[in-house]
Amino acid sequence: MKKCPYCGAEMDGALFLCPECGKQSEQPVVKPNYDQYYDDVLPEDEGVETKRKGDPAIAIRVGLVVFALVLVISAGIAVLFLI
Repeated sequence: MKKCPYCGAEMDGALFLCPECGKQSEQPVVKPNYDQYYDDVLPEDEGVETKRKGDPAIAIRVGLVVFALVLVISAGIAVLFLI
């Protein structure tokens, strides 16, 4: 078991962050022979066109209803303050 250089708490050998104070004890080791093989592999859905779901007119209607509700509520609050 190693100890945290900041607070002295015991740490597991695989940990880089102290469980007590949360400070980083040392930099993680990066393998020097990493060949970056997977960096150029494209995701499976790369280039696949996604389908649009729903009707755009519905979104416009929902937006108008929300706007109308906000307008009615704000008018009601304005009336309450004017009385």
